[in-house]
Amino acid sequence: MIGTIYRAKRIKGDSTLRLILTVTGISVFILAFGIIFSSCVMGRNDATGVEEVIVCVGDTVWGCVRSVYGDEADIRSVVERTIEINNIESGIIYPGHVLAIPKPYSAQ
Repeated sequence: MIGTIYRAKRIKGDSTLRLILTVTGISVFILAFGIIFSSCVMGRNDATGVEEVIVCVGDTVWGCVRSVYGDEADIRSVVERTIEINNIESGIIYPGHVLAIPKPYSAQ
């Protein structure tokens, strides 16, 4: 009929479906974030005497070196050497940049 307004019928299980879709969406987001974050933290380790670390947003040379050497090591000289090896003249690193960090002596 013209001018008649019909109310949409609520489908049984609609709230369950909405909950499933919400949980699935959140799970996918967390999984994607985890994959992206792990690729930034993990580096390649090869026989060249350096550990390669991918720079992420907010990273510093100091923090990247600290991720390889741990919290207990005195890393000042390693940070200086890392800056030399990677030709970082301005002191600025960018996300996606691969830093070559000298390996700790015990790992060689």
